[in-house]
Amino acid sequence: MAFSVEERYDLKIKISHLYYMEDKTQAEISKMLNISRPTIVKMLKEAKQEKIVRIQIAEPRQTNAFLKDELALRHLLGVEDVKIVNVPSENRDIIDDRIGSATATYTANLLKSGSHIGFGWGRTLECFAEKVKTTNKIKDVEFIPLVGGLGTNKEINVLSNALCEKVASNFPRSTVRYLYAPMIATNILTAQAFLDSQPLKNIFDKAKQLDMAVVGIDGELGHSSTIENVHATDSDALTRGDIEDLKNAKAVGCICARFYDISGAPCNTSLNQRVIAVNTATLKSIPTVIAAAGGKYKVDAIIGAARGKLFNVLITDEYTAKGLLERLTPEEQ
Repeated sequence: MAFSVEERYDLKIKISHLYYMEDKTQAEISKMLNISRPTIVKMLKEAKQEKIVRIQIAEPRQTNAFLKDELALRHLLGVEDVKIVNVPSENRDIIDDRIGSATATYTANLLKSGSHIGFGWGRTLECFAEKVKTTNKIKDVEFIPLVGGLGTNKEINVLSNALCEKVASNFPRSTVRYLYAPMIATNILTAQAFLDSQPLKNIFDKAKQLDMAVVGIDGELGHSSTIENVHATDSDALTRGDIEDLKNAKAVGCICARFYDISGAPCNTSLNQRVIAVNTATLKSIPTVIAAAGGKYKVDAIIGAARGKLFNVLITDEYTAKGLLERLTPEEQ
């Protein structure tokens, strides 16, 4: 059937309205207008090409407000996924709480019965542990601490053992392995004695079989929670010389007390030999490593960890994401 230009234009509008606004099928429109389905398909295609129909995807709840930045950071950092959370300010407690909540949701979507999951330590992970919801659908999960740590009652909830125990309480028949050791030993001989003990060997062998790990990222030395924690629990374990060595090695941050530079290379100081934690080779072998980290002091630490392949999923806040995008200019690549 031949149509004039005006007739064809009017039909395109009518067909588009029936199809997109009234949810009529192509078969129904064909029957209503006595026009073949191939012609209907062709006119719908032309309607898009001629901008009669313009399809816009709306996100009324704004749950994906940062999609563009997430995609950009995923590419710039070379990771599998990035989740950016909205925060009303750069207040540290608020950032930790929002990232912790988002990490709990993200992890819940991946966790399955019989999974093996490891935890680092830190305030953000404490918030994460508080947000994990109890369920009877996921059972028999094994939780492995990835780093040692000693602390007072006030500090204990941020440490790896306590985080494993807290999260495990939400899943029936789950088990927790405990790592009874300091985060950093006072000397290499003491560290080696811990690492050679059968209980710790068993823990780190288990770490090689993990399906997933959730870790925090510690920032620059002047604001390092790792250094703060070790000073608070054992003033002899970390000396001024250790700090100077880390500065000379250009340390930008650490994961599980393993310090690294902006390229992601380990800071091979004597301190690294005294750390009681999963080694970086094991961490890299874990299929999914979620890094929950935010704050202006952690931008370089996140970049270094990404370059070192120490995580493949990042959950951060909008201010830190902005800092990362500004830092990761083409000249920086």
